[in-house]
Parts: sequence; C-alpha cells; structure tokens
Amino acid sequence: MMTWFQNLFQKGLLRKKNERMVKVAADLNQMVTRKEKTERMVKVAADLNQMVTRKEKTERMVKVAADLNQMVTRKEKTEKMVKVAADLNQMVTRKEKTEKMVKVAADLNQMVTRIEKTEMMVKVAADLNQMVTRKEKTEKMVKVA
Repeated sequence: MMTWFQNLFQKGLLRKKNERMVKVAADLNQMVTRKEKTERMVKVAADLNQMVTRKEKTERMVKVAADLNQMVTRKEKTEKMVKVAADLNQMVTRKEKTEKMVKVAADLNQMVTRIEKTEMMVKVAADLNQMVTRKEKTEKMVKVA
C-alpha cells in the first residue's frame, strides 16, 4: 500500500501531467487554428489572384475587341471612300465623254453648215452661170436678128 505522502505525490504528478497534457492540447488546438487560418488566407489570396487574373484577361479581351471594332470601322470607312472615289471617277469619265460627244456634234454641225453654204454657193454659181449663158444666147439671138 501506498503511504499518504506517496499518494499526494502521485496526485501531484498526475495533476502536473494533466496540466502538461492540457497545455499540449491547447498548443495543438492553437496550432490547428493557426493552420486553418493560414489555409483560409492562402485560399482567399488564391481566389483574389484568380479574380485579378480574370479581370486582366477580360480587360485585354475588351481592348482587343475595341481594337478590332476600330479596325473594322476604318475598313468600312475606307471601302466607302473607295466607292465614292470610284463613283466620282465614273462621273468624271461620263462628263468627259459627254463633252467629247458635244464637241463632235458641234464639229459635225459646223461641217454640215459649211457643206450647206458650199452647196448654196454652188447653186448660186450655177444659177449665175445659167443666167450668163442665157444672156449670151439672148445677145447672140439679138445679133442674128
């Protein structure tokens, strides 16, 4: 059997052992809590990093889309300008052709007028020639008579 003193001593040792175990358990609990907090912080940091990465990708995509839109707009404007230039060129070509046709028509009209004047002069000359011939015949007839 144990003496009273040994019993107290053993109880004291048990109490110390229990206190150490409680302390170790508290330290373990604190370590687990810290680990869990660290894991949550790491997860939050990873989520934030992922969100930032997504935002940056989205911003790049928006910028690329804006650049593409601007390129398409410029291309459409260029195509419109080319079409307008082609239409203007066609209009100038038509105007030049019309002016040439008007000039040719004026030249033809002038030629017809000259021909008509020439024909009239030839007719007048023929009439004069005929008149002279008649006069000469009349004079010959008058001399003969």
